[in-house]
Amino acid sequence: MNRYASSQFYLLLSAAAVALLASVVTRRPELAAAAAPLLALLVVGVAGHRWADVRVEVRPARTRVVEGDEFDLLVEVRASQAVPWLDLELVLPSSLRSRDGSSRAIVALPGGAGARVVHFPVEAVRWGVCSPEHLLVAARDRFGLFSRSWIVSIQGAVRIYPREAHLRGLVAPRRTGHSLGAHLATARGDGCEFADVRPFRPGDRPRAVNWRVTARRGERWVTERHPERSADLVLLLDAGTDIGEGDDTTLRRSIRAAMAMADGHVAVHDRVGLCSLGGTLRWLTPRLGQYQLYRVVDALLDSQEAARSGRGGSGVAGSLAALGPGGGLPVRGLAPGSAVVALTPLLDPRVVSVIADLRQRGFDTVVVEVSAEAVLPAPDSEASWLARRVWRLEREAVRRQLSAVGVPCVAWDDSRPLGAALDLVARRRSGRTVRT
Repeated sequence: MNRYASSQFYLLLSAAAVALLASVVTRRPELAAAAAPLLALLVVGVAGHRWADVRVEVRPARTRVVEGDEFDLLVEVRASQAVPWLDLELVLPSSLRSRDGSSRAIVALPGGAGARVVHFPVEAVRWGVCSPEHLLVAARDRFGLFSRSWIVSIQGAVRIYPREAHLRGLVAPRRTGHSLGAHLATARGDGCEFADVRPFRPGDRPRAVNWRVTARRGERWVTERHPERSADLVLLLDAGTDIGEGDDTTLRRSIRAAMAMADGHVAVHDRVGLCSLGGTLRWLTPRLGQYQLYRVVDALLDSQEAARSGRGGSGVAGSLAALGPGGGLPVRGLAPGSAVVALTPLLDPRVVSVIADLRQRGFDTVVVEVSAEAVLPAPDSEASWLARRVWRLEREAVRRQLSAVGVPCVAWDDSRPLGAALDLVARRRSGRTVRT
């Protein structure tokens, strides 16, 4: 906290001193009389000045908002005595924007009035976990002779959720559950998708009879269909590796893709879970419903905030240490054959080993490689170009290593839709020729 006499104090003091000095030099007492009111103001101001005990607290009116929402940041001020002039200025992060173009307010606190709440209207412009960086406070006395200023740190965080899934895409699982859903099961039963025709057997329902084939063959044939079933999906987030600067990083892109997939699969009644590797292990068992979607989004935002603030600790090593001596994920609540989608730039060999371990346990594992090269600047010299080429060869070796254990890898960046990347995985599984 800085306490100091204001420029007005020194201006009045200088004017009074000049008037007194001129009165002595010119021997004109009327000049001294002109300095008397200035000296009286200084004496009264110094004698009556007492620093008030001012307490300032900043909190958001809402702690959970959606991109584009408008809300208020509340600054609650309490003072032990009257404060004639109190200057409040909020320093906002890039995720928040002042709604009226100003983040500054000047208020007066009368004595004994209790707390006063000042509203700062802001708008959420980008998803994530954020809070105002700090609050600048400056207080002045009645005559403006003395000032003090200090900085108030702000602890209250605001969670800004994406307005909608900017990316679209669903993972086609190899194995489905028994409840109704949107994925075609490999088994045959009641459904809409045609599978095959076969001769009629006792017990078949009459409405399954294919009358066209029956008329041609001279005996009854029935139509078999693929039923629509739900699936279990686990999003494996590599939160311990973050490449890039500013708002365009591999981790932020991974979180956006994870949010989009979680939103899409919850909408078709799939069970969605999350495993975040980075410092602290975050594990959410797959569940149904919108409540699970918000749990997943909250965990993803926590992963981003931990990486941004450096609370991730030892990165992926800390998560793997929490897994125990075996290094296995807590997959006890997963159904056999559940789909696992890993979102990673494939730069940490420990994450690669976890992915290979999941595949060896029998889980349907897919890797969406979030391109790290897309967020890096272009090589500016021959040496950097050669280093980039070696880096590409190393990542290609990692892809071949995963492909050897049955884990398909598909590269993705913002230049192509996420759905197209996931469709590429489905075509590779079906054995069709795919040009990338």
